[in-house]
Amino acid sequence: MRVSRTTIAQPAFLCLLLITGPASAETLTMGGTGVALALAKTLGDAFTVHNPAVTVDIPPSVGSGGGVRAIIAGQFGVSFSARPLKDMEEEQGAVAEPLCRTPFVFAVSDKVRGALSFSGNDVLDIFARRMVEWPDGKPISLVYRPPSETGAAILESRFPGLAELFQTGRESRGAIVAYSDQEMMEIGEQRIGSLVFGALTAILAERRQLRAILLEGITPSADSLNDGSYSLELALHMVLGPKSGTTARQFKDFTKTDEAAAIMRGLECAPFAAAKPDRPGSVEPQDKRAENGPEIALIPALRKNTDPSFRLFPVTPKD
Repeated sequence: MRVSRTTIAQPAFLCLLLITGPASAETLTMGGTGVALALAKTLGDAFTVHNPAVTVDIPPSVGSGGGVRAIIAGQFGVSFSARPLKDMEEEQGAVAEPLCRTPFVFAVSDKVRGALSFSGNDVLDIFARRMVEWPDGKPISLVYRPPSETGAAILESRFPGLAELFQTGRESRGAIVAYSDQEMMEIGEQRIGSLVFGALTAILAERRQLRAILLEGITPSADSLNDGSYSLELALHMVLGPKSGTTARQFKDFTKTDEAAAIMRGLECAPFAAAKPDRPGSVEPQDKRAENGPEIALIPALRKNTDPSFRLFPVTPKD
C-alpha cells in the first residue's frame, strides 16, 4: 500500500507548529472622520503589502472628535480628523500631524447632464431658492449638514450669507439633513438632482456616481489646490495617541513615503509636503465648529476585500 507524502508530513508539521507557534499577527484599527475612511483603506491595503502579518480594520465613521476620543482610549491605533486638535485633546496625549489637502466640492449625480460650474452668486441663489433647476431641467434638491460639521463651516466661510441660508433651510419642513459624509454621498447618488457637498477624495476613493461641479470655471484637483486656482479645501490630519503601538507608528512612517504620496495624489489629496500657505476657503474650525458628534446614521458596516473593484461603502436603498 502506497502512503501519501502529505499524510506523513502532517505530524512533522504539527510538531514544528507547536515548537515555533503561529506567525505573529496584529490588527491595526483606524477610523475617525468619514471623509478619510476610503483613503485610509487604500493606504492600509498598500501598507499591508509590505507588512503581511498586519490586518487593517476600519469601522464606520465616528467623526473627527469621536476618532480622537477612540485614540485616547486606545480603541484606535490611528485616527483621521478633518480639524486640528483641541487643547484638551492634546493634553490627554493625542498628537496630530497634517496628512493631505483635498478640494471641497459641490457635487450632483452623474445622471444630471450639461455643463456645471458655479459662481459664488450661483451658490447663494441656489440655497435661497432663486435658482431651482439644473441645466437639463431636473429640479435641484437641497441637502444640509448639521451646523457643527466641518464642511458646512468651510462653505459658510467662503460664501458670506450662506450660514443664514443653511440655518433657514435646516429648519424648513421636509428638510433633508445628512449626518455623515457617506449618507450625504448616498443621497446624491440615489436622489437624482440633489446638490451635495463634500471632499473630492472621498467621492473618488469610494467610487461614487457623482459629478464634482467646477467653481468659477476651475476644475477641482490636487494640482489646482497647489497652484491656488481652486479655493475650497479640506485638510486631513492623522492622529496618534499614547496607546498607539509600533504598528501604528510604522503606518505613520509609511504615509510619508513616495508610494503613499502617489496614492494620495491619485485620489486628489495633495500631501502636505507640497502645501502652500493658508488661503481663503481653507478652514480649520475651532471648538464650536468642530466635527465632534458621532457619525453613525445609515452607514453600512465596512467589509474587508482586496478586490480592486470593491466598493467600500455599498449603496443602501432608501424608502
